[in-house]
Amino acid sequence: MDSDDEIRMRSARLLGTFRVAEAVPALQGMLETDTNVRVRQAAAWALGRIGGESARGALRAAATAESSSLVQNAIEVALAMR
Repeated sequence: MDSDDEIRMRSARLLGTFRVAEAVPALQGMLETDTNVRVRQAAAWALGRIGGESARGALRAAATAESSSLVQNAIEVALAMR
């Protein structure tokens, strides 16, 4: 994982933009463990954009553990995307 928050955030967005389904596990890891709120928001958006049951499951799991209201909002939007 890159130590630069901006690179991790942009990477998540690109994976979502191109709907890279193989990236769901990595995005789930970012959403669950990254210390940067913006990175977690980007990971949530990417999972919502990719869609599918595994991405939705990752979003639902993260929703129960997430403490940031900003990321919670991103998860809600992501779940409504597809």
